[in-house]
This record gives sequence, structure tokens and C-alpha cells, in this order.
Amino acid sequence: MNCLKRVIYDDELTTAECFDELLEDLRSAKVKINRVSDGAVVSSSDTLFICMDKDTCDTARHSGTAFITYRLDEKDSQCIVEGFDELTADFCEKMLMRQTGRPWIIAQTDRLLIREFCADDELGMFSDRWGDREYIRRYADCQYRLFGYGIWAVIRKDEDVIIGKAGLFNSEIHDGLELGYEITEGCRRQGFAYEACSAICGYAERMLGAERVFVTVSSSNTASVGLARKLKKAENIDIVISLDYTDDRK
Repeated sequence: MNCLKRVIYDDELTTAECFDELLEDLRSAKVKINRVSDGAVVSSSDTLFICMDKDTCDTARHSGTAFITYRLDEKDSQCIVEGFDELTADFCEKMLMRQTGRPWIIAQTDRLLIREFCADDELGMFSDRWGDREYIRRYADCQYRLFGYGIWAVIRKDEDVIIGKAGLFNSEIHDGLELGYEITEGCRRQGFAYEACSAICGYAERMLGAERVFVTVSSSNTASVGLARKLKKAENIDIVISLDYTDDRK
């Protein structure tokens, strides 16, 4: 865990089904664990509360600390958990990152880091709305927070610079997720687009449970057509390619 260092939970949660499994996963990730009754010192930047009691929610809220709730609808909770059978240490860290405004890391490859955009990113390489910090701020608050996926920053690790964007969005013409990407001109024809899109397809399959991803490209864009076909051959997830799609309903 890079961000999450401590989890504090209500004592009564020990009776919840599968909660012990979450605690074991947290311990394996080297996260410190305390019950509320331990009176542990709270650091708002690296601590997450798991609450089933309103008083604990108030404690977390007043200290500015991230918290999630168990079957409790409470203001400022990052999410309401109905059970612990699928919760992991990684999920808990992501809830902390969301509360503290830190972008989620989506995937890494040999050369690339793919993560959420944030408002203080250098955006000068984009001439469209992605160069607008206010748009990025609104996008992060809505798309990332509500869906957990979207268009992400593609970062070249050896230079620590954004070289494009890529990600998943709800298709307006297909029933499912669509893959989109843009690599800045100076970094094209170096395999970065395929590297990023391959990692994103893997994320869609593993983390989002997607069975297929749609790719819509112009038949005249030979580079994008070639990339889509390469993905279709290489990925486990079904890649559905649409060339020059037209909507007959119009």
C-alpha cells in the first residue's frame, strides 16, 4: 500500500460475515489495524475508518479522515458496504485516495503509467476540453467518482510526462464500453498506443468484469485500424471493431 497505512474499525464489525478475511488481506498488505476502542492516533492522510456506528462516522468526519460505512447511509461516506466478501485492501486504499483527492493508478506497463487525471496536471498538450483544468476537475468529481472508469492520463515513466490520454467510456452507439485513445504527435509510432490500450483492456476484463470492448475507427485511419486488429488478436477480452459506423436509426 502506497497511501493506506492504517484502518480503524468499529468493534462490532468483528461479527460481520467475511470481515476477518478483509482484515487478513489488510495485514498482508502491511496496513496497521485498530479497533475504535483502541484509541489509535489518526492521520487524515493515510487512515481509513470502517464504520457501522454514527458516532464513529462523526469522529472520522470531524478529523477530516476518509471513511466507509457498513449498511449505514451517512453523509460524506465514500461508499456504503453491504458485505465484506469481495472487499480488499486495494479497495480500501482507493476509497482513501478518492477522499483525499489522489488519482487512482489504473495500470502500469514497462514504459507507461496510466492513472486518473487531476486538476494540477500539465495539460498544455491538449487543445480540446482536456486542456481545461475546470473540465478535468468536474470530470474527476463526476465520472471517476460515480463509475470508477473513464479517460485516463497516459504517462511516460522515464520522463514523468503525460504523452496522451486513453480509457473507457459508455458508448453512445454500442451497448457497452468503448475504448478511446490519443497519443501526442511526438510520441506516435513507438508502440505507446498499443501498450496503453492493451493494459486498459486487461483492466476492463479483470476489474470491471467486461466481456467485450468496442472500438470505433475510421477505415481511412490505417494506424488505428491496425491497432484495433492487433488488440483483437492478442487480448482475452472480446474486441468488437466498427469501421466507419453509421447509425441507421437517424
